[in-house]
Amino acid sequence: MSIEDALVMMSKRGTKNKHKLCILLAFSFIPSVVIIYSYFKLLHGYSTSIEKILNINEKLRNVKVYEYIAPNGMRPEELMKCFRDKYHLSPVTDTEGFPKKPYLPEDLSEWFLHKQIKASTHKSIVKEKADIFVVNTMPVLSEYVGDCNGMNHEYRQKKWVEIIKESDLFQSRPHDHLFICQSWTCAKSAVSPDMTNLALKMTYLIHEPNTYWVNGDKESNFLPSKLPENLIVIPYLAHSNIIPFNEKPWVERSYKISFVGSLERRSNWRDVLTWPTVKELSYLHILDEGVGDEISDGNETKFDQYVTQMTNSQFCLILQGDTPSSRRLFDAMISGCIPVFTGPKYSMPFEHLIPYDRFSVRIHEIDWFNHTKKALGKIEKISTRKAMQMQSEMKQYMKYIQWRKGQNVLDGILNDLHFIQNDLTRSIQWHICVGRDYCEYSNVPKARRTATVTLPEEHKYALSGLSMLSDEYEI
Repeated sequence: MSIEDALVMMSKRGTKNKHKLCILLAFSFIPSVVIIYSYFKLLHGYSTSIEKILNINEKLRNVKVYEYIAPNGMRPEELMKCFRDKYHLSPVTDTEGFPKKPYLPEDLSEWFLHKQIKASTHKSIVKEKADIFVVNTMPVLSEYVGDCNGMNHEYRQKKWVEIIKESDLFQSRPHDHLFICQSWTCAKSAVSPDMTNLALKMTYLIHEPNTYWVNGDKESNFLPSKLPENLIVIPYLAHSNIIPFNEKPWVERSYKISFVGSLERRSNWRDVLTWPTVKELSYLHILDEGVGDEISDGNETKFDQYVTQMTNSQFCLILQGDTPSSRRLFDAMISGCIPVFTGPKYSMPFEHLIPYDRFSVRIHEIDWFNHTKKALGKIEKISTRKAMQMQSEMKQYMKYIQWRKGQNVLDGILNDLHFIQNDLTRSIQWHICVGRDYCEYSNVPKARRTATVTLPEEHKYALSGLSMLSDEYEI
C-alpha cells in the first residue's frame, strides 16, 4: 500500500484505525511533521484535502526564490562595509563594544537571510521565473549605519518604496512577497511609514508577533487593518561564540538549572530569582549578566561568561524580559541546554517543524510565582536518561534555528509560507506588552476588519500569579 493510499484510508476510517495507520506511516520516508500534522487535521474533522498535504515536499523542493536587488551603494554587502569602516567592528560578532542600541549581533537575521538565499538551490536570478520574492531592505542595519555611500537611511527607504511600487509582481502577488524586519526598532525607526504600508500586504518575517514592533502603536487594541495579514516568526541570531551543540557530556555540565542574563530588565518573571528562598536553592545557578561586571575568579566579564556558563548548564530558564521572546531560547538550544519556559505559550519559530514540547519544560504561571521551589524541584529530579532523550530530540531540530550555518532557516521559512498559502495555519496570536504588569494576546482573523477586536479577559495574564490559566506544568 502506498503512502497516498494510506492517507486516503485515514480520512475514511474511524479513530482507532487512524491511530494504526498513523503509526504505519511513521516508518515511511515522508517527514514526521507532515504525518503528525495530516493526522491531526483528519482526526479532528478538518476539511483540508489530502492532496495539499501530500504535495508539500515536492513543491518545497522545486520552489524558486528571487531576492529583489538593491541599487548600487545600498546592497547588503555595501552596508556591511560601511558599518565596519565606521565602527571598526563586525555587526554580527558578539562584543561589548557596540556604541548604541539595538544590539545588532542578535538582530541581523536580515543579513543571514540574504546569505542563505545566495547559497541556496532555491535561488532564482530571473524574477519572472520565481515562486517567492524577498524584499530585504536591510532595515535594521541601514538605520544603524546612517550615511553610507552618499545616502542616508531615509533616502534608502524611499528608493525601496519606489522599487516595490513599480513591481507588477508585487501588485499582483503581494502575499508571495516576504518582507523582513525582525526587531523592536522596525516601527520606531527602521521602516518608514510608506514602506510599512507596503510591508503589511506581504508576508512579514519577525522575531515575535508584537503589534508595537510592526505599527508602533502602544495601545492595547488589536486592529487587523494595521497588522500584516500573514506573518512568519523567525529565530533570533544566536550568539556568535557558541559552537553549535558543543557536545559537552551531560553529566559533566556543572549547573543543573541556570539563568544567565540580566535581572534588571523590567520583568516580574525575573524578579522571582531575587527572592531569598529561591536564590538559596543549591541546584539553581544565576548569573546576573551586567556588561562590565567583573568575575571574582578571573578577569573575564560577565558578558564574556554568558557562553561558557550556558554551555555548562543542563536546563536553562527562558524568562520573559521586556517581551515574551528572547534570543536566550536559541542560545540554549544550540548550547545543548534544555529550555525551561514559564507562563503562557507564545508563538515561536517554525512550530509546524519544531516540536518544542518534546524537548522543553514549561512551568505554569501559578507555580512560578507561588510554588517556585516545588516547580524547580521537579526539574531537578528529572532523570539523566530522560533529560538526555530530550536533548537528543532537540539536536534534530537545531538546524532550523541556526542562521550562521547552512540554509535550513530559509527552508523553515519556505515551509511556513507553504502552510500559509494552503490555508493550513491558525490565526496569528498577536500580543502587546504593557509595562511590567501583563501582556495581552489576541487571535486576529486573517480576513482584514476595520473594527477593533475586543480582548477577552482570559487572554490577559497578570504577573501577580493570581490569575488562573489553562497552560499545564509539563515535564
